[in-house]
Amino acid sequence: MTSDPSATSDPSTTPDPIEDPTDQAAADADTATPDSDDVISPDPLTIELPDGTESVSEAILSNRQMLIDPDESAMASETEVVELTDWVEELAGKIADVEQHQTETIEADVTDLETVVEEQRRQIEELRGAVESLADILGTTADWETFDE
Repeated sequence: MTSDPSATSDPSTTPDPIEDPTDQAAADADTATPDSDDVISPDPLTIELPDGTESVSEAILSNRQMLIDPDESAMASETEVVELTDWVEELAGKIADVEQHQTETIEADVTDLETVVEEQRRQIEELRGAVESLADILGTTADWETFDE
């Protein structure tokens, strides 16, 4: 093994050269595998079986039977799922229609209230003008208290 005299290295970080190839392989294996204290062994894979089954194969057979005859195992059939989906879509449409109707009703009520408020403001202005006119006739003034909107 030759070394470059111009290269500098820290002897504490450079491993000693190993002459025997089998010793080199053993040294590589030692550095590649962590200590047994550092290794965390994973928990074994566990699968919960459905109620009433004792083995995976029994659970598979049970699931196949449920899929073959869903009515017998209290599962929804394809036609029931389709009917339920249609019913939910119909109900969602009705809810949207009711919301639309309520929104239109509320908007109409707000418009009506805005009209009433404008009419009341107009009447207040007319009354204020009449009171000020009477106050001028009587030779006095009227003080007004207004509320901020």
